[in-house]
Amino acid sequence: MNDKCETCAAGYFLSKPDCIPCPAGCKICDVNSICTTCHKGYKKGVDGVFCIKCTVANCDTCDDNHVKICDACSAGFGTSDGVACKACPTGCKTCDQVDAADKTKQKCSECNLNYNF
Repeated sequence: MNDKCETCAAGYFLSKPDCIPCPAGCKICDVNSICTTCHKGYKKGVDGVFCIKCTVANCDTCDDNHVKICDACSAGFGTSDGVACKACPTGCKTCDQVDAADKTKQKCSECNLNYNF
């Protein structure tokens, strides 16, 4: 029976004979613990080594240059300004714009199952 690791699961890298966890926020990293792919809600840091958390709540992908600007909100949320992800209208899976002051500016781009435009 071989009790040595040959490959590791996602989120770990092989440092023979052990599987070592990748740094926080990192989905895939190489043998030097350098992150190659970040989890949703994280982006590569300026150093290109680690992942840093997006500071916008409910954000899946933040701007390449700034963690306070959201490029893509989580399902059920939308943004009109990039600085906040707000809940989409009821029955809406994704929305292009959400303006808390003017509900008529909410534009549903995809409906949840059993909902229609």
